[in-house]
Amino acid sequence: MKDATKNAKSAISVIMPVYKLSKHVVNSIKAVKETLEAYNHEHEIIVVDDGSPDDTYSYALAVTKSSAARVHG
Repeated sequence: MKDATKNAKSAISVIMPVYKLSKHVVNSIKAVKETLEAYNHEHEIIVVDDGSPDDTYSYALAVTKSSAARVHG
């Protein structure tokens, strides 16, 4: 009997901790997303912002609204 897990593609979860990156977070999320899509794997991007005093959280939310990414803050 074949092992079903050998033929199945595994999902990839990328956790991106961010802090005070309002100038870079949008491009960073887009770059990770493009890289994962190039490998054609099921994936998710989890962006974690723990209280940045700048607009990092809102920029991350804006770029992830229409993608397989989530933002936690």
